[in-house]
Amino acid sequence: MEAPRAVRLARVLERDGPELEAAVLAWFEAEERWFAEDGTRQGADAVLDGTRH
Repeated sequence: MEAPRAVRLARVLERDGPELEAAVLAWFEAEERWFAEDGTRQGADAVLDGTRH
């Protein structure tokens, strides 16, 4: 499932609170590096739009 970083950040902060912003941004950076290194998107059978409800 994919959604723009701004959408994901807004959802996390709404759910868990703004005090986690620095940790979440660090997580996003690590996650994006891993996905690029691993080729996660290229190996997926399906990619879902995480902006739709």
